[in-house]
Amino acid sequence: MSREIEYSTLFLDRDGVINKKISGYISRYENFDFIDGVFESLQILSKKFKKIIIITNQQGIGKGLMTENDLVNVHSHMLDDLHKYNIKIDKIYFCPHLENFECNCRKPKPGMLIQAAQEFPDIDFKRSFL
Repeated sequence: MSREIEYSTLFLDRDGVINKKISGYISRYENFDFIDGVFESLQILSKKFKKIIIITNQQGIGKGLMTENDLVNVHSHMLDDLHKYNIKIDKIYFCPHLENFECNCRKPKPGMLIQAAQEFPDIDFKRSFL
């Protein structure tokens, strides 16, 4: 069966899209719980998109409730579990800043998308979804 790619890039949030939201911040993988059906959904989407990129606000870092290392560890374990289902995430971008911090990377501002465009110049935003 041939893999038919129709779209360029799918940009996904993490919390509430890939994993269940919790009250507070996920600073350890033990608190990370995949949403039911996410593996099957991402397998289907992987056949439709050239790239899947996660963009996520993580102000728990800015609040001092977790470190960047904690987040990298959570993401590493998440990617390992996704890989078991043959799901490839091309990149994860995160904004560590507090909501009131004047940065360009905190969603809904475009900083993480701009960063992705610089790192992956083949992204066609006209054929991408967020």
